[in-house]
Amino acid sequence: MRLKIFVCVWIFAMACKVRQEAVPRAEIRDITPAVLFALLDSAACRTPFFSARFSAQIKIKGQPESQVKGKIRWHSDSLLWCSIVPALGIEVARLLASPAKAELIHYFNREFYTGNYRYFSDFADFPLSFSTLMAMACPTPVFLHPKEIYKLYVRGGNYFLCPLDYKSLDRLISEKQTTPILPELNYVQALWIDPATLLATRMLLYDVKNKRLLEVRRAEKSLVSVSGCALFTEQDFRLQSDTSWVHLKWEYLKPEFPAELDFPFQVPENYTVKELR
Repeated sequence: MRLKIFVCVWIFAMACKVRQEAVPRAEIRDITPAVLFALLDSAACRTPFFSARFSAQIKIKGQPESQVKGKIRWHSDSLLWCSIVPALGIEVARLLASPAKAELIHYFNREFYTGNYRYFSDFADFPLSFSTLMAMACPTPVFLHPKEIYKLYVRGGNYFLCPLDYKSLDRLISEKQTTPILPELNYVQALWIDPATLLATRMLLYDVKNKRLLEVRRAEKSLVSVSGCALFTEQDFRLQSDTSWVHLKWEYLKPEFPAELDFPFQVPENYTVKELR
């Protein structure tokens, strides 16, 4: 149960009944990484706030498939809020994450967890941070390395940003690479950027030391426009290691980009507080 609840904080997807607008394909331009970063900054949605309902199917190795629903909100630079509701329709957990810490109210166990991301990283068996969660949740590219180390390539009709070229990344993941690649990096992030919308159609994060892979794929056919902001309604998430895997398939329902949002997070007085380190 706890694993499923934790996995659910990564369920970020979109729209069922929003008006879908055709977005024409754009030609790949011969540009430098600096120019692409400038284009990405200028194309960012006018509001940092996002709100939606979600529905997701969860598959975990060795466990039966399950389905959850809930609500998600975020402020792209500072807060991620998620309310998780399983099939019975009763809220079971609520998450509030910021760059400094993550907090979780577990209503079923009457417990409140608070602390840094080290505990959650150990629990998920993958290095997590607020930026990592936002890179998974938000189709607007979130960069986990300093921008100056990314190299720009073209791959499958998308801009491909990564510290490595695609072949080196593929060798690293498939363990065919026998010599160290960028030994100063604990993980490698790769982004596939759609040239028309400048959104990330795919994000890959590889934990070099522990050989674990986190990947998000966004279905281009699910591209919609809401309040002038482009987004993807369908996403697949995959977390894989040598001994386990988790697969999520989700969609956002009724997404909004409001001018303001609140993030309700009231911990009941009689709940057990557990500090996480």
